Amino acid sequence: MKLQVAGVLLVALSLFLTGCASTYDMKEGGESFWGGGYLVEEESASVFHITAKTNVAQWSSYSTARQMWEEHARKACGDGSYIEKNTREYEYEAHPRYLWNKYIVTVKEGQALCQKGG
Repeated sequence: MKLQVAGVLLVALSLFLTGCASTYDMKEGGESFWGGGYLVEEESASVFHITAKTNVAQWSSYSTARQMWEEHARKACGDGSYIEKNTREYEYEAHPRYLWNKYIVTVKEGQALCQKGG
């Protein structure tokens, strides 16, 4: 019985502490139960649409979503030089509330226009 209680507490603690960056590639596996992941789609030469989602958390994490988006924009553009276009940031509740707990996913999405080195 004590082991089961400890297991439940461990799961609850891990859910409370999530909200970190996700390395999950949504192109490979679709949407994640935990909410997090990234998707990089090439729209045309040197233009990528990027979506970055944090894992679920009890709070918004716009800075984490921004960091994830910027990391994938730099990777997509090779040399790391890009201009943001049509980006937006938002959050949503990924799962129904349980008592007072929220399960929030924070998102940044938009285009990265790669700049040629010069």
